[in-house]
Amino acid sequence: MILRSHAYSSLTPTKSFGLVAGLLCSLSSNVAWGQDLVTFDGVAAGQTVIEIDVDSDLSADIIFTSLNGSPFGVGNVGSMQVYIDEPGLTSTATTGPEIRVDFPHQLTGDFALDFSTSWGCGTTTGAPDPNLNVTIELFVDGNATPVESTQIAAECLAPAGSSEFAEGRIQLSAGSVVDYALVNLADNTPEPNLMIDNVSGQFTGPVLGNRPRSIPALPVFAQAILMLATALLGALFTRRRPSPHQA
Repeated sequence: MILRSHAYSSLTPTKSFGLVAGLLCSLSSNVAWGQDLVTFDGVAAGQTVIEIDVDSDLSADIIFTSLNGSPFGVGNVGSMQVYIDEPGLTSTATTGPEIRVDFPHQLTGDFALDFSTSWGCGTTTGAPDPNLNVTIELFVDGNATPVESTQIAAECLAPAGSSEFAEGRIQLSAGSVVDYALVNLADNTPEPNLMIDNVSGQFTGPVLGNRPRSIPALPVFAQAILMLATALLGALFTRRRPSPHQA
């Protein structure tokens, strides 16, 4: 089981609440402390808009919109993958970006996601095709020029067999507050299928207004250790404290 950084629930476009739940911690070394990690476990396929409530306050913290005219799929890419933890959110390449990711509370700092294509690796290692790449651009509302962008080629990771399908991790840092991101699988890609997973960043505040940034809870395992240490210290103190009836 993969443990996640925050509880989250999936919201449909009509704001009806799904029964998607996550655990309150993350053991992933790719996610910085205090960041949110969004996966797609339990998200239903067939939606063109998927809203995720990261901190369970009944409002969306990150919104994924399909831009290719088709609903998102939710599927598995293969068991031998380095980055993708099945299931992932799937889309099909079109001219221009395939996925828009909105940040209702705005985003600062790092933003990252894992991706996979439908290019079967076999015994291939390295980047199998120069046109098999994914670009992310970060935007401020009302500005057509991205404030930050980066492009990563999909690779078949070594040793051979590590990646069943060409994949990658794409990460960039917002130098200023941004409102949304566009995810684009190259228009001339030789393989049109894209899957994303493990979307990370600080999505839970501050809101456009005066709500303070939420403070991340301790991970579950950290809470357990703290509780155990407190209990042991309490027991030790109780045993060593002299009885009031002793001379």
